[in-house]
Amino acid sequence: MATLLAIRDHGVPLPAAAVAYSPVTDLKCTGETYRTKEKICLSPKGMAQAIAKHYAGDKDPGLPYISPLYGELHGLPPLLIYAGEDETLCDDAVRFAEKAKKAGVDITLRIGEGMFHCYPAMAPFFPEATKALQEICLFTNKHIGGLSD
Repeated sequence: MATLLAIRDHGVPLPAAAVAYSPVTDLKCTGETYRTKEKICLSPKGMAQAIAKHYAGDKDPGLPYISPLYGELHGLPPLLIYAGEDETLCDDAVRFAEKAKKAGVDITLRIGEGMFHCYPAMAPFFPEATKALQEICLFTNKHIGGLSD
């Protein structure tokens, strides 16, 4: 998501659409699910905060190119976002989608009930992942052309 903001801001043509699995949009880690899902998320306790510190380095983690949740989201291409209900990053996806929608972005958010981080990548191992991947393929084909089925 941060890359999309940078592309837009630098006048580079944006892609026709984008798909994200469990995007990290808030390296300040302020979403409620960082706390409420900590015990059931597959990530070890404190992992998100540790990764955020390494990723941001000595920079402010609230900068939009680090944490796109804090950026201006207008003008982004159509987006399809998947997140698992049982992951600490769930609120990153939800809050980003809400803000993007308010900014006029064509965005679809799918929260997988009882699912974990990046669950669509597990297709074809279980039905929820397979269904998600099928929807991702349809979304991509719709926006960039290709097969309709």
